[in-house]
Amino acid sequence: MKVLMVTPSYYPILGGTETYVEQLTQKLNEKGVKADIMTLNMASKWNPVGRDERGKTNGGRLFRMSAHNPRLFNFHNRSIHGELFNVHVIPSMSFVREFDHYDILHFHDDTDFTFPFFSSLALKKSKPRLWHLHTIPYTYRRYERNPLLKSMIRRTADRYIGLSKYTIPFMLKLGLPESKLAILPNAIDTAKFSPNKKMKTDNLILSVGRIIFQKGLDVLLKALFQLEPPAQVAIVGPIGDKLFFSEIQRLIRKVNDTTVHKVSYLGPLRGNALVELYQKAAIFAAPARIDHFPIANLEALACCTPVIATPTGAVPDVIEDRRNGLLVPPDEPTALASALNMLLKDRKLRESYGEKARDTVEKKFSWTVVSEKVMQIYDQLLTMK
Repeated sequence: MKVLMVTPSYYPILGGTETYVEQLTQKLNEKGVKADIMTLNMASKWNPVGRDERGKTNGGRLFRMSAHNPRLFNFHNRSIHGELFNVHVIPSMSFVREFDHYDILHFHDDTDFTFPFFSSLALKKSKPRLWHLHTIPYTYRRYERNPLLKSMIRRTADRYIGLSKYTIPFMLKLGLPESKLAILPNAIDTAKFSPNKKMKTDNLILSVGRIIFQKGLDVLLKALFQLEPPAQVAIVGPIGDKLFFSEIQRLIRKVNDTTVHKVSYLGPLRGNALVELYQKAAIFAAPARIDHFPIANLEALACCTPVIATPTGAVPDVIEDRRNGLLVPPDEPTALASALNMLLKDRKLRESYGEKARDTVEKKFSWTVVSEKVMQIYDQLLTMK
């Protein structure tokens, strides 16, 4: 079986979908499925290069396809093609020639319609197509309010994947037949994200994620004013909203100046440095106002770190209240402080939740489990054809 992963962006551009594509491709190649990656040739988001490049990655081939961004049609950081078709750049149509060499085309990322749209125009319909809608709870409105896009999304693929049961109503409202829908959760490398109990720091609270209002980092900082045991708080993540980050900096200074707690912002981290923080943390705090399926929760759970989160999106499918973590209402610092106090004061409870946390990930969200489900979907697609 030969599969082509088709994603608008890839490394050096970093993000959840890019990481997912990288890891899935690697796991499939390890299992003997020939998996390659096709992406737009961009060094930064929506700034393409006008030439094709070829290389290797994760045991497969990497195609970086040429494209251009017609600035003439851009206005106030928007474009006609982006508004009408959710297409951010215009690719060279040479990319469709590569499709002939694969049994399955696996499209990723519904924030951009470039590859599905232009491949449909090329009328190459013979290959089974799978479209992985990683962010459909957020992109749904864009497709739903545009009759052209709503019509095209229904004709783009033979099967559609959502990350959780939470995504099913969004897909059905777009007119996608229930018979074409599949659920495939996010996954992580459980060998990389693994516990080290000797490293646990009893008072370390960790937060990982983009610094934007929706993630609720300010709620965590406000909760610290009601937290009793002295705590260290480590914040990791890229700045997604500069104005909101200014408010976060103000709150950090206030906590550090007026309480016994100490907060540090460490910027974006990857690799071993991030894994070690998960291993050291006593608690992982994710008080999001809005979220769907944050991978950071899985990374914490895999390191035996209990998670305190809010019941948004598919989070309750991962965080089982009072089993592997705690669920608190969004935007309520007092409720979050109460949950933090409970776990900080009870090491045995933290350890109990941590053991169940690791068990949850191994049984449901490891790449071993999820890659097998991917292969089952591939087999079904080939049988359909």
